[in-house]
Amino acid sequence: MLQQDKVKVSLDSKFSKLVIYLRRQLKTETVFAYIRDSFIPCLDDEVAALIKAYGTDGKLHVSYALTPAWG
Repeated sequence: MLQQDKVKVSLDSKFSKLVIYLRRQLKTETVFAYIRDSFIPCLDDEVAALIKAYGTDGKLHVSYALTPAWG
């Protein structure tokens, strides 16, 4: 479990940067990061593009799991 529920990343960052951050904070090799509790974007997607397409009020809701949420 993360100690803080909000993280700031630069808009030009790739989604992979967020996944790497989650792995380090959770001390695990595998983490599944979902946008709006529904899908995993490509790791090469830019955060700015994801916010533009799926964000709300300039923020992107990302949830995570240590095992796949869907089969």
